[in-house]
Amino acid sequence: MYITISAYHQKMLSPRVTLLLESITNRLHRFHLLPFLIKKCDNGKLVADCPAENFAKRYPFQIRYLWAIAPISYQLYFCFQIQHIIADKRGDQSHRFASGGWVLIFWIGYSWTLSVLVNFWIFEKDVANFITKFLAIDKTIGVSTGTSTRSKIEWDFIACIFYKWLGIIFNGMLVGIHVFNPNYMQYSTSYLTYKENRALFVSLTVIDAVTIAVGVVMMLYELALQSFYLLSTSQCLVSLRKCNLPFKEKVRLYTYLQLANRLHEGCFRMRIPHLTFTLSLCAIVGYIGMIHFHSTFGLFDLGGMFCFAMGGSVIMMGILHCFGYIVSGCKKLIRSLKEHGDKKNKVERRVIKVLHTFGIRDGPIRIMTYDGMYHMAGGTINMLVTILVLLGHT
Repeated sequence: MYITISAYHQKMLSPRVTLLLESITNRLHRFHLLPFLIKKCDNGKLVADCPAENFAKRYPFQIRYLWAIAPISYQLYFCFQIQHIIADKRGDQSHRFASGGWVLIFWIGYSWTLSVLVNFWIFEKDVANFITKFLAIDKTIGVSTGTSTRSKIEWDFIACIFYKWLGIIFNGMLVGIHVFNPNYMQYSTSYLTYKENRALFVSLTVIDAVTIAVGVVMMLYELALQSFYLLSTSQCLVSLRKCNLPFKEKVRLYTYLQLANRLHEGCFRMRIPHLTFTLSLCAIVGYIGMIHFHSTFGLFDLGGMFCFAMGGSVIMMGILHCFGYIVSGCKKLIRSLKEHGDKKNKVERRVIKVLHTFGIRDGPIRIMTYDGMYHMAGGTINMLVTILVLLGHT
């Protein structure tokens, strides 16, 4: 059973974002990276479907598992490279950090890619159900509250950033580094030159480029899903608080948001700690390269460190801010219901007491608030300063 949505009558999500999400999801499904797709019914509505049985009958060997072989192989290769960098004490410190930093960043990236793939494969039906019902709830609240189309510009801007510009920048940067410096230790061509074996060198280059592209696309896809949900939920809470709907209608729509939050927890609860840790570690490595080794790095190395430092810190703080904003929006909405409700009505008073705030859980227990953002930022800065001090004394 599916909850259907219209592709052209969204209030919170613009049609451009909905169609972009549909096209990207279907392309990833076509390449067997996602086990679900978004299809259009005969009446013009969209549903998230998970044709697992047809996929298993059509591809008994499970081609999608081949995408997991590359990240696992690269992780083992990176472990060997890190051990080689630690054992080799003849090179200068900047060269060792550049090699170790890139190997660490690639190891983190491929670990994230593998975890994203596994999470989508394990919870394929839950993720498809979450996407379908989240879009349906978004449309219901948008129509009920009469939200203006002002936010469509913001959605289009965010979609372009995540799906287009960030993908182009990161793919172009990493592949460009490979083209100009194929002997870097994070690439499989580090122990081989073009003159020694041209066929093998070209094959390894293609494998590196494809694996990098898959990793960047899957990471940005998960980030986009998280961002769309967070920003849409925040906008829904603000619209519910400011609209003139009756008390019962506001409570009904608020329970829909709670349902979407429960579905989100079932799919991505254990992904949030990995997400924040990965972004924090990328920011730390990038800032160390920019601050301590900027005089010895080349243009591509310095540009790469700048992208990882800025991207990791900005995305991490933005997502953590949205986590806190959802909890704050829930409290403001419940407070508004309490202030504008009928205080003489016992039923409304009991309903308000039953309502509780919801948010994004960082693991099985904690709900992330603004304090979590401050603690995460403080811990990242503390670790960064500690490493810089240690490097200054060595």
